[in-house]
Amino acid sequence: MKKILLGLMVLSTGAFALELDMNTVELERGLQGFEIETNFYRENLNNKKDVFLPISEKYSLIRANNYFINQTMEDDNTFRDNIYKVGYTYSGLNDSKSNGFNLMYAPLLDEEERVGINFNYSRLDSKYGNLDLKGDFYQLNLFYNKKDPSNLKEIFWTGYLGASNEDNKSLDYKTRFIGFYGKYTQQIETYYDDFIPKIYVEADLKRLQSKFKDEKTEKKNNDSIDLGAGFEVSKIVYYEGLKVSLTPIIGYNHEFLKDRIYNYKGIKDQFQDEAKAGMEIKFEYEEITKLFARYEVKKSLNTCNYDNVVTVGFKVMI
Repeated sequence: MKKILLGLMVLSTGAFALELDMNTVELERGLQGFEIETNFYRENLNNKKDVFLPISEKYSLIRANNYFINQTMEDDNTFRDNIYKVGYTYSGLNDSKSNGFNLMYAPLLDEEERVGINFNYSRLDSKYGNLDLKGDFYQLNLFYNKKDPSNLKEIFWTGYLGASNEDNKSLDYKTRFIGFYGKYTQQIETYYDDFIPKIYVEADLKRLQSKFKDEKTEKKNNDSIDLGAGFEVSKIVYYEGLKVSLTPIIGYNHEFLKDRIYNYKGIKDQFQDEAKAGMEIKFEYEEITKLFARYEVKKSLNTCNYDNVVTVGFKVMI
């Protein structure tokens, strides 16, 4: 009972301090820096026999976390001194799924630069053929973002590390990973204000160390160096307080370590050269709520394999 009362006192004190701070600053809704979001991220490989799914699932989770951090920075108007975000993300790859929870803090350095930290915890429910595992996944990101409105460019990079631990009654599977992701975006000037064309280049370098407990071999290092480039153009429509953007996207990615991305005998990267095309639609209402949906197809240029990716998100800014 004493612990409950103490907890209520702490929460009440925090709420009072927060209310006092808001009343003092008198910020408009959406500019106070608090965000609550929920996301859905789903990948579906058409031929799961050609990849090593336990590692592919971790790569997919890493991509999802990096993507949502980058998207938050792309949508950032830099009017807020700090961003405090709490989020829930459902992720899935074929028969595997995870429920993730995110915490972000991102202060503004100046009018153009922001740094931050993001932590993700996901509960895994993994199915790899006849093998079922459950466990935990952790990822920590430190990131930097710079918007340069005078040159119409944006720079984002993040260093990340993490681990996962999955098991059932007879088997343990553990991973550790570390990596770096960066993206450079350049807007192209046109005479049309409601059309915004952009080009981008991106790079993702990572090492994922994996081990099954029943293996006699040492931990295996799975390495990836993935570089990509693409083009997108957004059509913007305004209706009173509502902003709607429709963005077709095309791109190309190349994996330089096709023989090391899955360090298991007989398994090679099926997406060494990858073409992708997609469409994204966003609805934004007066810096208070945002809703987006994105569909993307990734086609291997080396095999007949392809990967469908569906992403949906909803955000409320307090």
